Amino acid sequence: MKIFFGFLFDYAILALINVGILWTLGWGFEVFPFLAILHFATSFQPINAQRRAGILFFGAFIRELSPGPQVVPVLSCRLVTATGLTEQRQFPAEPEGIDKTGSDVPAPGKVFPIRVTHSQKDASTDPLDKRLTTETTVVVRYRIQRGHFKEFYENIGSEEEAEKQMRDATESEIKIKFASKTVRETLLEQASINDILKTRLDGVVEGWGVDIVQVEIVEIGLNHDVNKSMSGVVKAEFDKRATIATAEAKKRQLILEGEGTADARKKFLTAEATGRQAFLEAEALGFEKLREVAGKDNGALVQSLKILEQGFAKGNTTFFDTNMILNAVKTVEEVIAKAKGGTS
Repeated sequence: MKIFFGFLFDYAILALINVGILWTLGWGFEVFPFLAILHFATSFQPINAQRRAGILFFGAFIRELSPGPQVVPVLSCRLVTATGLTEQRQFPAEPEGIDKTGSDVPAPGKVFPIRVTHSQKDASTDPLDKRLTTETTVVVRYRIQRGHFKEFYENIGSEEEAEKQMRDATESEIKIKFASKTVRETLLEQASINDILKTRLDGVVEGWGVDIVQVEIVEIGLNHDVNKSMSGVVKAEFDKRATIATAEAKKRQLILEGEGTADARKKFLTAEATGRQAFLEAEALGFEKLREVAGKDNGALVQSLKILEQGFAKGNTTFFDTNMILNAVKTVEEVIAKAKGGTS
């Protein structure tokens, strides 16, 4: 109904314009139909399915508009829109807009990350249980509900204002929760803190026609400049732990290497003894006879005998590995077995 009155109002304005032209120029009755047609044509507005849209009649929200062509009288009414997609915002700002230099004043166009000083546990030796200051950023994903754009427009007005209030609420809740926990506890409870932040924002946007899809802490970082005055003890503790861990790791590595070396050496000596036996047995049967028996595999036999002979002569050499010696033994023993079978 208000859109109908909007058209009546617009056409009344057009009629007055037409009369003004007539009185001024002495002609113009034929102008009104042209103006009416032009007005009607320009009053059609396409509404994208990915947008939320509403129509205002002299500033008052009439109704939300569905996707597709809609009629919005251009003089008395105004179209207002917002995105209907799921929006992602990082608080306090997008990565390129955050100043992490630790200076007293943020760089132009940038803001500081959310900085919170955590509590400490005096009895704990964990460095992350000391009193430290962290720099935090949070990602919030939200969406304006279809069919609730009127509530959104009347209660919050714009996406910019909605994001400002969500950012302020997020920072406030983080400072409260982080201040009561050590850094270690915060890291361990990050998932539950995400849920707490979402619950807080759900309460903030109630009545806005907005869904909070997800809230996620994406970074909890220690700023070296901020923690410089208190990081000496923590750094020393970290260094101490790192030294102990490195020493233990090295010790374990040496033990494993020793065990591995001893086992490999044992296998090599076994292979070497088997190779000696195979070579001596081949020598006793006669190399020429074995080459005849090998036939087309004569080349493999000669190569295998050469490997065993060099291994026998050099004893502890590592030039031939265990697998190479065992493969040579297998080849020689197969030919020896054929030779013995032929003589029996």
